[in-house]
Amino acid sequence: MTETAVRATERISRLGIADEDNLPPRVEALYKAFADAPGGVPNWIKALAVHPDVLRRFLGYYEALFTPSNGTIPMLEREMIAAVVSNINGCTYCTMHHTGGMAGHLGSSQRAQRIAHNYREVELSDRERAICDFSVKVTEAPDRMHDSDFEELRTAGLTDEEIFEVLEVAAFFSFSNRLATPLAILPDSALYDFQRS
Repeated sequence: MTETAVRATERISRLGIADEDNLPPRVEALYKAFADAPGGVPNWIKALAVHPDVLRRFLGYYEALFTPSNGTIPMLEREMIAAVVSNINGCTYCTMHHTGGMAGHLGSSQRAQRIAHNYREVELSDRERAICDFSVKVTEAPDRMHDSDFEELRTAGLTDEEIFEVLEVAAFFSFSNRLATPLAILPDSALYDFQRS
């Protein structure tokens, strides 16, 4: 392997990573919070910490969506939306991260991977399928959304508040993917672990 190839496989982000010796206090506290976690500080945090204000804004919204006590839709559905949308958008990091999250809720990495890569070939509940179909359309053709798309979620048993959250999570991941993919954020080694379970 050439030196260039080695450097390319080790690069975490096209814009580098934050200098850990000069982190603002809030970012330093975040790094310390991950110090004992398996794998340490996730690469997406290292990448976004290059611009602490971007990290702060991103983390605020992400935590609002992915704190289990927040919201009305179950965490499994949030992870499912994130993984399906990220796969459509070609975001390797987010697809792996949220497929792993989904696997944790399902107790099956194989099922999680099948849903993330092509949920149409997986037996899902009517509610799950409606959520995935809606999220895909939000991602691929938001200008072609109709009242009927919302009605399909209502028919599957979702309240309007839940529908709003499905829309919000799907929209957030199109943003998230467009931040992570151009940066080519390298998936953490720990993201591969769920595939062995």
